[in-house]
Amino acid sequence: MSLRSFHYSINGVVQGVGFRQFLKRRAETYGIVGWTRNTSTGDVVGVAEGLVDAMERFEKALHTGPSHATVVDVKLSEDREVSTLKFDKFEIRRG
Repeated sequence: MSLRSFHYSINGVVQGVGFRQFLKRRAETYGIVGWTRNTSTGDVVGVAEGLVDAMERFEKALHTGPSHATVVDVKLSEDREVSTLKFDKFEIRRG
């Protein structure tokens, strides 16, 4: 069982369009754990962890978002294989 973890930053029209809720639903559907939040600069950022196949599907969701979003850029960092998950659920964080 291969596990993957990455940090993400999504730029574009991604706040006020239900992006975080969209990611939470996708994460729960795919069995992904971690968190997401808005930034003061207008981006959506977070950390995601899960099975490699599920993480590939989640990564695609980062590029599409909900229907009212316009994704300009997605940056992944600290993308790596991990042996254990640090989180037990996917949550929307504030601030």
